[in-house]
Amino acid sequence: DSIGNLGSSVSFTENKGQISDQDYNPRPDVLFSGSAGGLDFYIREDGISYQMTRIDSWKEEDEGMPEDLPEELREERDSLPDEMTIYRTDINWIGARTNYEIEKGTPTDGFNNYYLPSCPDGALNVLSYQEVTFKNLYQGIDVKWYENAGTLEYDFIVAPNTDYTKISWEIKGAEKISIGEDGQLIIKTPLGEIEEQAPIAFQGETQVEAAWKIDGNKISFQLGNYNENEVLIIDPVVRLWGT
Repeated sequence: DSIGNLGSSVSFTENKGQISDQDYNPRPDVLFSGSAGGLDFYIREDGISYQMTRIDSWKEEDEGMPEDLPEELREERDSLPDEMTIYRTDINWIGARTNYEIEKGTPTDGFNNYYLPSCPDGALNVLSYQEVTFKNLYQGIDVKWYENAGTLEYDFIVAPNTDYTKISWEIKGAEKISIGEDGQLIIKTPLGEIEEQAPIAFQGETQVEAAWKIDGNKISFQLGNYNENEVLIIDPVVRLWGT
């Protein structure tokens, strides 16, 4: 089961109909897409999906190539994927609000137009953004997606006197979910491991003790003492994919 994403960098490209599944059915539930660290990501109405691609074999045919073609062009021609395996892991929010507001940050330069089987009339003037915030994803809790040093990051911004333990999601499509020796969340898939580093939480300059909490395939945060009258930011840092 795969979703298609075209022309990606670490920014958040709005979906105007260009994203479809492998049968060219539109996926309007996908709001933004991009790629980071070897992962394609799809921010959906009710969570996020990570998609990994493994190239299993390369094309090697040289048919119709001139005999005197320079070696580097010949090599480039060889490096066309022949067979690929695609694997998707879905992370679905539990108990989130459905009528949250979406705040788009600064657009990146330019736009894309797509003409695909899923959008025969074209998906036009498709913009990408440097950051995206979902306001009140949980009451009093925003989630902000952004790029940091070439990686995907997200912060939960918890308003004063708001219960952070409402933040919870389930992971579907993982062989195993565990916590590593550095406190990182490890999501094991057939194509490699997705890692989310140990969460960092802070209030202004003050750091708050924070850790992942796993219950079966459900994930949440466990925090130490903090001042409930101040804004709290939980920052799970980066996602890495290592085969």
